[in-house]
Amino acid sequence: MNMPNKEKLAFAIVCLCIFVAAIFAMSKMFNNKKENYESYKEELKEIARSADNQMAKDMFDAQDVSQESPEEQLDDAEKVMEKQAKSLAEYEEPQPNDLLPAETEADEWSKANPKGNGSLELKNFTEAAFHIGVDTQANSLRNANLQLRSEPPNPMKAVSIFNNSTIGPDPYRRPMEIN
Repeated sequence: MNMPNKEKLAFAIVCLCIFVAAIFAMSKMFNNKKENYESYKEELKEIARSADNQMAKDMFDAQDVSQESPEEQLDDAEKVMEKQAKSLAEYEEPQPNDLLPAETEADEWSKANPKGNGSLELKNFTEAAFHIGVDTQANSLRNANLQLRSEPPNPMKAVSIFNNSTIGPDPYRRPMEIN
C-alpha cells in the first residue's frame, strides 16, 4: 500500500495514541484489582478484629504467614501449640459406663416379663404347605406373581434369538377370575 509520508506519520501517531490508551486502561484495571484486593484484606482484618470467632482470626493469620519473619512464625507456632495443649488438657476421656445404653422403659418391661414365659423366641412359624412364588420342581420363579388373581403364563415359544424368556410359567396356580 503506497501512502504519502504525511499519511504514514498521521497513521503512526494514531496507532501510538491507541497503544498508549490501551496501556493506560490496562494499568487502571490492574490497579483497580490491587485496590480491591487491599480492601478485601482490610475487610478481613476488620472481621478478625471484631469477631469473637477464632476461625476468622486463624484465617487472617494464615494469609499473612508468608510476610512474617521465621522467628515470628516460630512464636506463632508456639502459641498455637499452647492453645492446643490447653484444649487437650480440658478433654475428658469417655468411660465405658458412658458408652452403655441408659435404662429405658424396655428394661423395666424385661424385668417384669422374663424370657421363657410366653416368649416367642423358640417357636417356628413356618409351614411346609403350598409356597406361592416358588417352583419346587425346577427353578424358583424369579418374577413371581404374588397376587391372588392369575396372570397369563410367560410365552416360552422361541420367536427370535432375542427376547426369549428364561422365567418359567406357574401352571399350578388356580385361576381366581371374576368372569
